[in-house]
Amino acid sequence: CVSLGCKAHGSSCMCATRVVERAVFTDAAAVPTAADIEEQLTIGAPHPDSFDAGTYRACASAACAAAANRGVAVYLHRSSSGGEGAEADEEGLDRSFDASTMFRIVLNGTRPVYLTNKESIVRL
Repeated sequence: CVSLGCKAHGSSCMCATRVVERAVFTDAAAVPTAADIEEQLTIGAPHPDSFDAGTYRACASAACAAAANRGVAVYLHRSSSGGEGAEADEEGLDRSFDASTMFRIVLNGTRPVYLTNKESIVRL
């Protein structure tokens, strides 16, 4: 307990923690497969339409269109690096995903799920 920088509190430890969050997938030119998304993303998200109008938009790049044909939809937040007013390449395409990006995949071929492009790690 003490070796971790924690304080003994009865039969347990009291430790200072911090949560580190980061985007899992960042390259908008290489949209992950549904299998990769299912394996690596574990934080659910609400349907993008449940937010105020204009908060999320469907990614419209060629890479996102190709991913949609493979069952992956990508939604970008307006304040994210891929959202409204963000930097884009010379063709006006989205270049990166961030932790507010959402993916929609179909699980078990039966139901759509929305997952946030984020992992949260608790550090001592």
